[in-house]
Amino acid sequence: MKKYAIGNYEVINNDTSDNKIFLVKFGGTPLHIQNKNFYSKELEADSFEFLFQIDEHGYPKDDDFLQGNYPFSYGALYIYAQMNNEGITNPVVGYWQYS
Repeated sequence: MKKYAIGNYEVINNDTSDNKIFLVKFGGTPLHIQNKNFYSKELEADSFEFLFQIDEHGYPKDDDFLQGNYPFSYGALYIYAQMNNEGITNPVVGYWQYS
C-alpha cells in the first residue's frame, strides 16, 4: 500500500482500500457510492479506463477546511482517460455520484 500525506490527511493509492477513508484514489478499481455498471459501460466501450476519483468522504475533518456545502453533495467524482504506452490522453469527468 502506498500512502501519501498532503497536509493533515492522506491520499491513498490502494486497490483494496474499500474500508479506508481517502480524498483521492489513483488507479485500480473505483470505489462507488452506487455500484451500477451503466456509469462506466460506455466509457469502457470507448477505451477509457479509470484514472482517479475524488471522494468527499475523505475531506479533513477540520472545522475550517470546507466553507459551506460540499461541492459534490457529499459524493464522488470519477475521472477516466485513455491510456497507452505513450501515456495518458483525453482525461474526462466520467461521472459523478452522491449519497
